[in-house]
Amino acid sequence: MNIYIRSKKTEGKAELHTLIRCGSKPTHFNLHMQVDIKKWIECSKTERKKANFLDSMNYTHKIQEIEKGLKILKKYHKCTKEEVEKLIENIVLQEAREEMIKREEAKSKLESERRKAFKVYVQNYLKEMQCGQRRTVKNKLYKKSTIYHWKQVVDKVLDFHKKHPFSWDEIDQRLIVKFIDYLEKDDLSKSNIQKLMKDFRKLIKDAGIEDIHNNFRARDLNFTIEVGESEKCTQVYLTKQELDGLYEMELSGTEELVRDIFLIGCFIGQRISDYGRIEPEWLGTTHNGVKVIRLEQTKTGNKVCVPIGDKLETLLKKYDYCVPKISDQEIDRTIKDICERLSLSIPSLAVKEKTMLKKQEKIALYTNKDGGRRMFEINEKGECIKPKWAMVASQTARRTCVTNMYLAKKPDGSSKYTLAERMSVSGHKTESQYIKYIKCSLDEVAEMVAAAANDDGDNNLF
Repeated sequence: MNIYIRSKKTEGKAELHTLIRCGSKPTHFNLHMQVDIKKWIECSKTERKKANFLDSMNYTHKIQEIEKGLKILKKYHKCTKEEVEKLIENIVLQEAREEMIKREEAKSKLESERRKAFKVYVQNYLKEMQCGQRRTVKNKLYKKSTIYHWKQVVDKVLDFHKKHPFSWDEIDQRLIVKFIDYLEKDDLSKSNIQKLMKDFRKLIKDAGIEDIHNNFRARDLNFTIEVGESEKCTQVYLTKQELDGLYEMELSGTEELVRDIFLIGCFIGQRISDYGRIEPEWLGTTHNGVKVIRLEQTKTGNKVCVPIGDKLETLLKKYDYCVPKISDQEIDRTIKDICERLSLSIPSLAVKEKTMLKKQEKIALYTNKDGGRRMFEINEKGECIKPKWAMVASQTARRTCVTNMYLAKKPDGSSKYTLAERMSVSGHKTESQYIKYIKCSLDEVAEMVAAAANDDGDNNLF
């Protein structure tokens, strides 16, 4: 088989060719074997030098295989241009293809390891919280409630990672958008998605600080999601009239127990994780003899000191100053039933408002399986409507205390408590966080503004 180059250049690189008769016409075929032009010109002077050169380039074996293949094609009368080109490519490019396959497999394996590294870090992130290896910025152990919250975050992140595998280096804005879209399709509220994305950002930031990855652009990505007021679940509080009605209701058994625990929360202004575990040793008196409850908030670790009013003391004394243990779910379910009955005598509890459906309620609506009594209706615009009593839950107690303290007035119309006093009771450290718990309606705020404007006999705002 005669081998040559077809380039007119005297230096550089060129590919070897050969001339093969296909049918009645000789055809030039590229052998896909590259040589240095100067060296080829030099070795081409004799067949021996040419053979030695081809052997030094590891081309001899491939050329021999091509010659064998050509004999077979000619024997079976298949020596067409297409068959010859296929033969040459299969022999000459086989090693290159195998090498490419190896590189792709190595690349895929490396990428798989990188993606696995993300999964392992996220799993260990939660485990380290649970065993105390990972602590807060103040070097304190994470609270059980915080660990429970992070377990939900980790579950969502890993479920998304399972469906859309990615490595640290692949975290970009498109991935963030894809994650948000995934959470929205899972019927999470925008408020919950907003919180989850904030935690996802913290997770990525912590990994960067710990040199787990060097994807520095991830720090500048936009993890925020805008949540309008219409996209939040409506949060309510109980007015003084509603609280008095609830306090005076004749109840027994579990209902009485739930009502009392809920009211304790309304009068003490703490979270269910705090007001649901009050014990006698928490009670004390100030230097001036004022009865108080001193506690350290479970979620934040903030210390608060709350004065004990008459109704609060009556309720605490009823249970020997030790609040009975009952689940949040039992409180949420039972307090709604109680408030529904109370709405017959206090109509404000029956007033309906627009709100957002929770995930479980959406499932009930879409599948037509309520799993019990449905506490909402859908108007002609497809909006969720609920009476106030259906929106009362264990968390309502804290909002009730904060809002009623905010609304409380002295005889002269001024605020009964200063902002510092109100925040001292609730345990909030920032005004922005405190304000989120004030749940006055727009009408109530308008009435307050009008009353302030009338203080000097002028009905104008300014």
